[in-house]
Amino acid sequence: MEHHQPVASYRHSLIFLGIVAGVVLAGFAAQNRQVAGGGLVESHAHVIPVYVSVTVMNWLLVLFVWKGVRKRGGSFSALIGGHWGSARDLFRDLGIAAIFWGVLVAAAWGLHLALG
Repeated sequence: MEHHQPVASYRHSLIFLGIVAGVVLAGFAAQNRQVAGGGLVESHAHVIPVYVSVTVMNWLLVLFVWKGVRKRGGSFSALIGGHWGSARDLFRDLGIAAIFWGVLVAAAWGLHLALG
């Protein structure tokens, strides 16, 4: 059994988990805040700033991960698995993505039925 080195330091990984936990807690607090209309935003017209901020936060997390991996001498390409060597590799990844997408849709539908 071969021993693999972490792609980033343990400190970096803990900071990442702390950032993600903070974002989750902030989102939870925002969704449970009392506003007119009973939700995070009063109407669908006001969701654009929420989507933009979430997208920016996700890209900042990607940047944070990439910097931690690069500091250890790794590359972003190696982190995500490099490139496809053949069409079979591409279709395997697409198949895995389709399965996970199906599970996600089924879980969301099940939660919707269970919670209303």
